[in-house]
Amino acid sequence: MTIASAFPVEETVARLKRAIDEAELRLFAVVDHSGGAHRAGLAMNDTKLLLFGNPRAGR
Repeated sequence: MTIASAFPVEETVARLKRAIDEAELRLFAVVDHSGGAHRAGLAMNDTKLLLFGNPRAGR
């Protein structure tokens, strides 16, 4: 699912992390796609992927 945010990327990530924690979900990983692109010498807008869920509930 992709949803545009009205906030800068770092603030959006911080807000999502808080919401994930408050919902008692587990944050499995934060993947920094743009950081990987930059290290490979490629240009990419700031892009992060958050993987989260609740393994016990199967979500």
